[in-house]
Amino acid sequence: KESDVYLAVDGDGRQVVLKFHRLGRTSFRDVAKKRDYFADRTGGNGRHVRSRNGLGNGGRAAGRAKSWLFLSGRSALLEYAFMKALHASGMPTPEPIGYNRHVVAMGLVRGVPLYQIRPSSMGADQRRSVYERSLALGRRLVAHGLVHCDLNEFNLMVDLSGVQGVGGDGDHYVRHC
Repeated sequence: KESDVYLAVDGDGRQVVLKFHRLGRTSFRDVAKKRDYFADRTGGNGRHVRSRNGLGNGGRAAGRAKSWLFLSGRSALLEYAFMKALHASGMPTPEPIGYNRHVVAMGLVRGVPLYQIRPSSMGADQRRSVYERSLALGRRLVAHGLVHCDLNEFNLMVDLSGVQGVGGDGDHYVRHC
């Protein structure tokens, strides 16, 4: 809802994912209320802060601070930074490749979002494994001092083939995306 995702091919022929952030596409006012990207851009009264020369916020033009492209770029930067840190600490995230403006490039992850899988298409042991691994992922995040406020069936990739397996503890069905 806040981004468009495309499959692409890099210079080496590898499939990669390009995620174009599009904050404010449907309702810019909602973005301004719900996201903290304006936190350092307003005074105590909620109004935009300007300096005497008409430029606030480090010399940037005042209008830029509230543009959808600025907010989308900020969102992409934050996503890339978090993905890079989580991937480096061994969390099951896509490989972060890079970002530019409002686009994040990441490695392709096998599987489908959990919401696309009907429970009847899975065996009882697969359902239990997906559930247990989802909980384990949440616990690992908490152990690192993080709380994922949107860990749900839309943000979990599931690969029922087990091909994604890493480490010696069996097949990994669940990856955060």
